[in-house]
Parts: sequence; structure tokens; C-alpha cells
Amino acid sequence: MHASFSESTYTSKLLALEGSFLAKKDNVETVGVLEFDREYIQAPGQSSSISTDKIDAHVKRKLFATGKDYYAYLSPRFRHDRFGYFENSLALRVGAGRRFAFERGVLVSLDLGTGYREARKFNGDRVTESLMSASASLDWKITEMAHFKFLFTHEQGAIERYRTFELSLKNKLSSILGLKYRITYTRDYPFSSLGHAGEVVADIGLSYSF
Repeated sequence: MHASFSESTYTSKLLALEGSFLAKKDNVETVGVLEFDREYIQAPGQSSSISTDKIDAHVKRKLFATGKDYYAYLSPRFRHDRFGYFENSLALRVGAGRRFAFERGVLVSLDLGTGYREARKFNGDRVTESLMSASASLDWKITEMAHFKFLFTHEQGAIERYRTFELSLKNKLSSILGLKYRITYTRDYPFSSLGHAGEVVADIGLSYSF
């Protein structure tokens, strides 16, 4: 189920598909994520519902310094009808970061970057702007069967600030199948108004790894 915390509150059904990949070669690491949501919204007092599709796709290619935990990265990102100020946007981000390795299988990554974004508002107007991005992640391999992850992302331009917090726990059922529990909090701050909106999504899904 899905709950929205803004000026109006509603509940909806959400069908979500997510795919990700990780490729490593020498000192280069590439991570990609594709999220697709189809949401069926029913307003209070209404018998019918409306549906909307949301897409968030991004790739981050990291180049690590030889023998070091520091890296530079290049990251394109596409958002369509995502929770935010724009109907869709295409951004290219570059920056640098560092990875920290701790005991018991804990990895922490911090990075900061800048970039350029082309976007379209819901009224059809187009916007081009520079932006700043920051992210932090924590990966903890609790056991061979359980994996915990925390992710924070912040993207800010002249018109919109877009922020996401995500907590997830993946429990393996076999070598390829698992259950994934996730809570996501997204907050949007359009600079064109004093208001902002927040959204919380909790979901349980089946994962397949190969």
C-alpha cells in the first residue's frame, strides 16, 4: 500500500518493478538501477481510480584511483512523472567520492557532484539548469542470507530540490530468489512556492538474482 502526506491524503495500489546490475572490472565499477511504478489512485469519496506511470533510471560509472578508495564518477539520470516538480527530466552528473570499508561486511560510500539538467514542466514549458547532487549509502551483509541497505540522495537545481531516503532488507530464500522489504521516503521542495510535499512508500517484493 501507498500513503501520501501532502495537502490531501489518499491511498492507492502500487505495482512496482525494479531492476539493477553491478559490473566490476579492474578499477572501474558500474551500477545501474531502473524503477517502474504503476499507481492506481482513488480519491476519498470516488468510486473510480486513475493510473499513472513513473520511471526513474540512472547509471553511475565509478573510476577508482589505483589501490585507493577514492573515485570519480559519471552518472546520467532520467525521471518521468516522478514525485517532483517536473513531468520528466534528463540529467548528467559528474563528481567524486570515497568508499569506507568496515568490519562485519559494512561498506559506506559518500559522494558529491555537479551537473546539468534538461526538464519539462507539467504545463509543457522546458527548463535547462545546472544542479548539485549528493548521495550516501550503507551496505551491510548481515549474513549470507540477509543484506541491509540504506540510501540517501539529494538533487538540487535552481527550481527544484528532490530528496530520497530508502531502507531495504533482502532475505534470500535460495541462491536466486529472495524477499525484499523496503521503505522509501521522498520529499520535494519546489522553490517556486513555500510549500513542499512528502511521500512514504512501504512495499514487499520478490527478487530474482542471476
